[in-house]
Amino acid sequence: MMIGVCTHLGCVPLGEAGDFGGWFCPCHGSHYDTAGRIRKGPAPENLAIPTFEFTSETIVRIG
Repeated sequence: MMIGVCTHLGCVPLGEAGDFGGWFCPCHGSHYDTAGRIRKGPAPENLAIPTFEFTSETIVRIG
């Protein structure tokens, strides 16, 4: 689970895209792997992972 906002300038990355099969930001070309780790910039940081907890087998509480 991650927040789908590029850490460079806030664009929305495309899933299952880019050089690493994870996320690709079409605005300025950042590449993230499937875990949201930055692999090729200009994005300065990994995709954000929100705090979350499973409250049951089918429900996730975010925040």
